[in-house]
Amino acid sequence: MNVDFGIYILTYPGDFHLSVPLIRSLRYFHPDVSIMIVPGDDFDRNNHPFDVPIMPEPQSDFWQGIRYQDRKFWVFQGPFERFLYLDADIICTHDLSSLIYRITNQAKPFVFAKIDREKDEWCDSIKNQNHAQHNWCVDWVDRGLGNPKLLVEFDNSYDPYGRMPFNSGIFASSRNTLEACNLEDLYKAEIEFYKTKLGKDFNWKSAELFYRDQGRLNYLVDKLGLPLINLHPDGNDVWSGDDCFPESITIEHLRKGTLPFSFIHWAGVPRPTPSLFFMKPWNIIHRISSDYSCYSTYPEYPDPPGYRLWLYFQQNNGYNMSFIHRLKWSIKDIKTVLRNRKNWLYKTLSRFFERHILWRFS
Repeated sequence: MNVDFGIYILTYPGDFHLSVPLIRSLRYFHPDVSIMIVPGDDFDRNNHPFDVPIMPEPQSDFWQGIRYQDRKFWVFQGPFERFLYLDADIICTHDLSSLIYRITNQAKPFVFAKIDREKDEWCDSIKNQNHAQHNWCVDWVDRGLGNPKLLVEFDNSYDPYGRMPFNSGIFASSRNTLEACNLEDLYKAEIEFYKTKLGKDFNWKSAELFYRDQGRLNYLVDKLGLPLINLHPDGNDVWSGDDCFPESITIEHLRKGTLPFSFIHWAGVPRPTPSLFFMKPWNIIHRISSDYSCYSTYPEYPDPPGYRLWLYFQQNNGYNMSFIHRLKWSIKDIKTVLRNRKNWLYKTLSRFFERHILWRFS
């Protein structure tokens, strides 16, 4: 039976430590809201930590074949008539009643997403090469949507610079706003493009054309002419890699309702884990192993952004935070550092060899 409104969360065993506290944070504000898990790769329906329903396998062979982050597209054929979708690497920090009201009263079809720059402001930044934000905006299309040159070759009627691409980690929509035929047609077109233009096979991890699920969702919103509505002001998130991230958010901020945002999103930056190396001073190991320059701001805080809040919902959920469990996560961090340092050493030695030795024999 279909439900008027609910929240979907895509998760797999590798991020259960994030999706479990996310659910707890949502329940903190909305104990009775419907929540459903979209099972990601390697999800075992008989062995998981959730006390909320798991989405059944879709009937369509095409839906069943969707993998990795693109499996979030399952939400468009799920039981909720209107819904909010959240990636697992998020935590709720504010009451969502106002946002839920907007979603449940919005005429179908629609998509809510975070729009940081309205179209006029965005187009001005793109067209004016002397604009202070021009380079950032051009770069964001590459990072957030896909390869602009290939996208135009893929579809010469599509303008990848037409508006600011939104992050697909948080969005709201309605059932059947995207139908199987919309996705399947795009899927077939990508397979053909990869084969004939790029000379390789396509799979759901391929990112030479679209930036995976995020690029595809942005593209389909434009191609289908779907109404795009801003999540702001009651559904906006703060990125944990932001230089302006507020310090030391705790449960007290949630109790007082003083935070000016509804979610913390750890998109593209190291996420909280039970590792012993995630707390200061040991969190330097994450800085060493990270390729994200924004992570260099973390030592300014008593702990990484949002960590205390994540830890509160983690520990108050009966999640295994024993020393042995945390030690296992810590070993993963050490392996990551060694792997990244090994890659760094290999690249450094290669450059030295090319610049100071190889040229002598050329």
